[in-house]
Amino acid sequence: MKQIAILIRHGESESNIRGLISEDIEGFPLTDNGRKQATRTAQELIKVKAQMILSSPVLRARETASIISHATNIEITIDHNIRESGLGPYNNKHFKLIPGGKREDFGFEPYDKIKERMMQSLTKHTGINIFVSHELPIKAAVSKILNLGEEESRGLKLGNASITVIDIKNEVILSLGSLELTPQVISIINEDSDL
Repeated sequence: MKQIAILIRHGESESNIRGLISEDIEGFPLTDNGRKQATRTAQELIKVKAQMILSSPVLRARETASIISHATNIEITIDHNIRESGLGPYNNKHFKLIPGGKREDFGFEPYDKIKERMMQSLTKHTGINIFVSHELPIKAAVSKILNLGEEESRGLKLGNASITVIDIKNEVILSLGSLELTPQVISIINEDSDL
C-alpha cells in the first residue's frame, strides 16, 4: 500500500503580513490573498486521489483546509501533531526579534520534537493524504527525510499555500514547496500500482 503525504502550508495570514509568529489556535485568519492562494492550491489538489485531509488546529490552517475540502469534497480531521511549532516566550512577537541558534535554548519547542510529532502523523496514515500545516513543521518533516538537522535545514523556504509531496514509504521527496503539481508527480501519486 502506498503512503503519500501531500503537505500544504497554510495561505497567507494576518500574522504573515504583520511579521508575527504565532501558535495561537484562534488567532490570525487568512487574508484575501491567502484565500486566493488556498483556492489555487485546492485546484491543484483536485488532480489527485486523496483520501483524507488532516489539518493543524490553528485557524489559518483550518481555513486553508476548509477551502481545499470544499473543492475536493473530502472531510477535514484535526490533527494536533501537525500544529504550529511551540514558540514559548516569542509567541505573537515579530520574527525579527527571534534570536539565532538552537530553538530549545530560547524556550521554543525543540526541532527534533517537531520532527518526531510530524513523522508520527505522516507515518500513521496509509494511502494518499493531505496535511495542512505550517512552514516549520513541514520543513521538519522534509529535514527528517533528508537527514538534516535544525541548522542544515534553515535554508529551506516554503511559500504560503505551497505543496510538498513526500513518499513516506520509500522516504523520497517528490515535490518541495511547489505551487503546482507536475504531470509526473500527479502520475506517481495517482498510479494504482504500489510505489
